[in-house]
Amino acid sequence: MDLESRGFEIIRKVLGPSQIEILISELSTGTNAGRRGIAVNPAIIELTDSAPIRSLLPNQELRLVRAILFDKSPDANWPVAWHQDRMITVLEKKDVPGYGPWTFKEATHHVEPPARVLEAMVTIRLHLDNTPAENGALRVIPGSHLGGKLTPEQVASQNSPPQVVAACDAGDALLMKPLLLHSSPRAKRPSHRRVIHLEFADLSQLDKPLIWKTF
Repeated sequence: MDLESRGFEIIRKVLGPSQIEILISELSTGTNAGRRGIAVNPAIIELTDSAPIRSLLPNQELRLVRAILFDKSPDANWPVAWHQDRMITVLEKKDVPGYGPWTFKEATHHVEPPARVLEAMVTIRLHLDNTPAENGALRVIPGSHLGGKLTPEQVASQNSPPQVVAACDAGDALLMKPLLLHSSPRAKRPSHRRVIHLEFADLSQLDKPLIWKTF
């Protein structure tokens, strides 16, 4: 399976035109680069509980823990350097071995968990617009998730070819593992690049007394 071996997989035409229209209407962000906390939106709840989305998950025990709408537009055309997604959100800060560093932003505790927590997670990125290479499509390094948490030096040594541009059309889904190295350049022909970023986790992987904050 591409998701396990390469760290990503593109599934075409997961969303239909009418679904995309509804989601854009419900989640429009204007000129904002990203809108967090959308997991409580009724449209997102219905979407993530739907059979087409649940069928994409390799493990039906996975649950939604975070949802973000990203919109790279002419007013918010930012580049993102090569990185792994290594932070999760929890209700309270607790000193637990293997968890850290901690940050507190947007009234939420963020922490880097052990690699096993991240390895059990899956991200689904649903594209609401066509996202070709020139419109800031995600770039990924296949297989880079297999090395666990990478140091800055390891990241720098891996951000050369073979890179893959994960170009998607509106309605396509990009599945990826959080530890997959990925980046996003500035759009050369900037227009809306709206992506619903959904993070799913195995809730049992989190060490007590920590509790996921889902939003």
